[in-house]
Amino acid sequence: MDNEVLSNNQRSVTLDDLATMVKKGFDEMDDKFDGLNSKFEGLNSKFQGLEQKVDQRPTLAQIDLKLQNMEHRLKEDLGEKPLERDRVLNTKTNTVAHKLGHKAVFTAEEVKEIEHISPVAVSPV
Repeated sequence: MDNEVLSNNQRSVTLDDLATMVKKGFDEMDDKFDGLNSKFEGLNSKFQGLEQKVDQRPTLAQIDLKLQNMEHRLKEDLGEKPLERDRVLNTKTNTVAHKLGHKAVFTAEEVKEIEHISPVAVSPV
């Protein structure tokens, strides 16, 4: 009975049997920890991917700057410069229409129609 241990149901277990059972339990726990480690590694890579996506998103300051630039361009497009350009273009169109009217390419009525086509309120030449 040197290497034997008696359990409650009086079955004898040798120390080698007990050592084998303990080793088997530790091996099973190692397998479970390995599975947990691989799951944590998977989660870690997912978090790194999310972190990269968050880092690539524009900041509030960058969005504000883009909106300010868009507002500035919109004001330029709707401001005085396009209106002045349209008036100059309208004047040139009316001048060409009058010259072509004098050369009998356009009738006087056609010249007046051209003068009234203008999208801006510019008095004809």
